[in-house]
Amino acid sequence: MQVIHPITWVTSKVVASNIPEDDYDEFSATAVYSSGAYCIVALTHQVFRALTALDGTDNPYPPTDISSASPSWELVGYTNRWRMFDPYTNSQTEGVALDGGGTVIDVTVDASRCDALALLNTNCSRIQLTLYSSGGEVLWEYDSNNDPYALSASFSGSWSEHFRREGRYKTNFYFVFPCWVGALLKIVITSTGPVRCGNAVIGKMKYVGESLLSPKISKTSYSKKVTDDFGQTYLKKGVIVRDIDFVVEVSNGRLDYLNTLFDDLDAVPAVYICDNSTSLQDVFAQVFILYGFYGSFEVVVPNAITSEASIVVKGLL
Repeated sequence: MQVIHPITWVTSKVVASNIPEDDYDEFSATAVYSSGAYCIVALTHQVFRALTALDGTDNPYPPTDISSASPSWELVGYTNRWRMFDPYTNSQTEGVALDGGGTVIDVTVDASRCDALALLNTNCSRIQLTLYSSGGEVLWEYDSNNDPYALSASFSGSWSEHFRREGRYKTNFYFVFPCWVGALLKIVITSTGPVRCGNAVIGKMKYVGESLLSPKISKTSYSKKVTDDFGQTYLKKGVIVRDIDFVVEVSNGRLDYLNTLFDDLDAVPAVYICDNSTSLQDVFAQVFILYGFYGSFEVVVPNAITSEASIVVKGLL
């Protein structure tokens, strides 16, 4: 079992992006806004909606106004460019069209002192990664086109099902690359249709221990049964959140290290790889890659050599 201890995304960490930040006009203290009008603040990469009409007479600054007693703005979310860097997986950055067809997300991020990347809630047909040194030297490359089973999720139980089943792609991925001071990581995600990425998590891969058998995977559906005033009932589809409860065997010599690690991870969204895979090709199942936070970490020490740590990871939307 491993966990990607993430860096915090700030503007300076995203070196380049092909996604324009033009969802709406930039906020202006002198512009006229009708109630319900939208604006963006590129400095914080956020989208705001006016709660009341504003006449352009020293309009309040949205990022600070939303915390006031009588706000004039409400936070809607993040800009399209920044959704893959926000704390959520259900808000996706959408790519831009390619001249020859298809769409692409092309970003370059600061990967200094990092060695792992996770791409979550991603809809794509190709992933290309290139790690550069500060001098522009290529340190590491990955192309899913050279790994035919990396993206495919079309597992079948018979030849008939293999040929008749609609092709599907995985949505959660992780990659391990060399740790290098001053490195830059270029991420190119493409698709023949709309390409989307819910979250890009980069950081240091931390080894916890060997996951034991009998993990418990649970799903919570937020779909609702809705009945209107006339008695008509229909289902309103919501999102699904996964939790994993599992046990890890750890060396007693690493107990202090793990205690400190999980203190650092408290209330920090991270990527938990809950099987014993060491690369994307070894992943036992997609459900074992989970973005969330740990709800509990309990250790039983039955002998002088190894201990068993019970960990509950709660998924985030």
